[in-house]
Amino acid sequence: MTKKIQYPILIFGLPLLLLAFLILLVRSSIFQQNPAELSFAITLDLLVTIPILYFLIIRKREIPKITVVSVFIVCTAIASFVIPIEHQAFLSQVKTFAIPFVELSVLTFVILKTRAIIRSFRDSDTEQLEFFDALSLACSKILPGRVGKLFATEISVIYYSFSKFVKKEIQPNEYTYFEKSGIKTVVYALIFIILIETFAVHLLVHKWYPTVALVLSLFSLYTCLQFFSLSKSMDRRLISIDYENQILHLRYGFFNQTSFPFADVKSIELNRRTLPEDSSIVPFSALGGFDSHNIIIHLKQEHTLHRIYGIENKFQALALYVDKKEEFVDKVRELMGE
Repeated sequence: MTKKIQYPILIFGLPLLLLAFLILLVRSSIFQQNPAELSFAITLDLLVTIPILYFLIIRKREIPKITVVSVFIVCTAIASFVIPIEHQAFLSQVKTFAIPFVELSVLTFVILKTRAIIRSFRDSDTEQLEFFDALSLACSKILPGRVGKLFATEISVIYYSFSKFVKKEIQPNEYTYFEKSGIKTVVYALIFIILIETFAVHLLVHKWYPTVALVLSLFSLYTCLQFFSLSKSMDRRLISIDYENQILHLRYGFFNQTSFPFADVKSIELNRRTLPEDSSIVPFSALGGFDSHNIIIHLKQEHTLHRIYGIENKFQALALYVDKKEEFVDKVRELMGE
């Protein structure tokens, strides 16, 4: 019990103690007498000493070593606030050169880790892992908590948007959810509408606020990219039945996913009626009211719906669309023992 208490104090206590000392030093009269020299020294301590101290503490523990990058970024942000602007010359150079290098290094490391995970699954007898699953697994191992999920989402947007289109061969245990619903047409229509609105808003706002117009346009274009990547990921990420482990895997591109054992399924029904307003039945689609449903699954207990950017929602009843709805319902009922 004592060790469990001491470890967090050792890991975070010493770096935080040094950080607090440096912040107090900036506020002291000593700093006011020699601001230029002390600004450089304090910046060096924040960006080098604290991350190295943190690394030395965790190097023999199971904490991911890449968390040192997080400490470096946090210390850089703190330095931007505590060091006077007129004495941030060294800090500005670090931001210009070091941070892009760190971001590129992390991205490269994640991609290599993802490829290694995918390769290991291909070399084994286990079910082949799809890119987003391997990426999420890699990010969870090297980036803490929700940061890993955010990173996995951003990489996936780029990957699915620019990767070569390959029509996935549908296996007997897999089911599509976009061929008959027309949801891809809706997605492309939304992209077209956003592009038209972006152009109009940009022309209107640019006259008075050019920077705001640019930010809004970039945000809208990125939203279009997200929708496009979603449409492409649908073909690769299908609903599937894991017969060996008796688990149902529901996927909606890389935007939404959940899994639960057949033993937890209370009932499954063909149903296209409007969902109740009390949210007792959660729509599985990532596009909400823009999409339809033809099946409702009721569970015996709550499960978690995993959305992009690490967002999670609890549900006990789920409404989804499956192209071969009758076949899917019959197969699930068969596995339930009905």
